[in-house]
Amino acid sequence: MVNRIYYEVKSITTSDQANNWIAPWPSYLSNPASCTSTGADKISCPIPINTGNAQASVSMNIDLRNKYAQMAVQGSNTALPSSPIVDIVYPTKDGIGKIVPNNTLETDPTRMFGMTLIPSANGAWGYILSVSPLENSMFTRLYYLDGNGLSKFKKYSEKNLSDRHSGRDLED
Repeated sequence: MVNRIYYEVKSITTSDQANNWIAPWPSYLSNPASCTSTGADKISCPIPINTGNAQASVSMNIDLRNKYAQMAVQGSNTALPSSPIVDIVYPTKDGIGKIVPNNTLETDPTRMFGMTLIPSANGAWGYILSVSPLENSMFTRLYYLDGNGLSKFKKYSEKNLSDRHSGRDLED
């Protein structure tokens, strides 16, 4: 093991590589994707998972009213035994709501993911996946949730979602 670490360090040639070796940056794992309404306050969000040779079709079925979520085989109610998604956050009138899926697998903290639900103007929902705890980070709240629940920021511009960029002014 010592030899492996020695050669890993010896192969580092840039400061970015050094920084990533010491503490890799958490990141977003997907682009914004769409969810489908499945009833009153219920949505299903398809999540592509690469299983090596093929794509698995799974979805996160979410009931916002009852704060319940479960990862399942897409198109059915067959629950998967465990979910790597530990938190689902979404904007509410009062700030940010949080749901912990009932089949969350919480054994390996390096494989924990978060899901942020993003509302659209027409009442539909989308989502983005990230390394936990980015799902509720200040950047996520400002960039994807338009500062929902924050009182000290005021939106001053917005461009098309395909060229997503929002600006905010800090208020006194």
